[in-house]
Amino acid sequence: MPILAQAQDALPPLTLKLAPLNLLNPVQQSFDLRADFPLARRWALEAGVGYIFASVPFAQYEGESYQGFKLRPVLKFYANRSENKDFYVALAMRYHGVRHIGHVNTLRQGGLYTEWLSERRYLSVWGAAVCVGSQHYFGKDKKWVIESYLGFGWRQMSVSAGNLPADAEILFSGSTGGFFWQDSDAGLYDTPDLILGMSIGRRLRG
Repeated sequence: MPILAQAQDALPPLTLKLAPLNLLNPVQQSFDLRADFPLARRWALEAGVGYIFASVPFAQYEGESYQGFKLRPVLKFYANRSENKDFYVALAMRYHGVRHIGHVNTLRQGGLYTEWLSERRYLSVWGAAVCVGSQHYFGKDKKWVIESYLGFGWRQMSVSAGNLPADAEILFSGSTGGFFWQDSDAGLYDTPDLILGMSIGRRLRG
């Protein structure tokens, strides 16, 4: 009983984590670094930053690129805490900013000829979601942690106009042909957002 009471009264641990599944995401590959900072006995702030370095469908040819950065602040409330496992509810916010350079097939001069051109567009996503998650501690002195979470929210996506000449009419994109929102016309798009993820890390304190 004294051990359990001590665990419940202590601050959440200061933890440094990585999100390994994001390295394997074919649509948007990124390296993500996250840290949990304790605020109070049941509260913590997770600060996450990431670098988007590639995309299989959107940068698969020479001269194409899909790069940018990610921000992910999360406010966590620990509903249940123990020595081996924590359960929390959270408000997660995020922002992604991407510069995408891709090849598009265009019709030029009112249909006189076709030409492949390099198009540069800027893509961004921002949104918020309510999440539930758990943290499992393992290893010697319970220093290692695996965290999984699930959330539902809303996001807004912005697609900028490309830098093509005024007479260029896109016939076919060299990426995915309009299946993803990144291929959409310039504008703002609002959609529901389902968040599912996992991270692994190490407790630095606590």
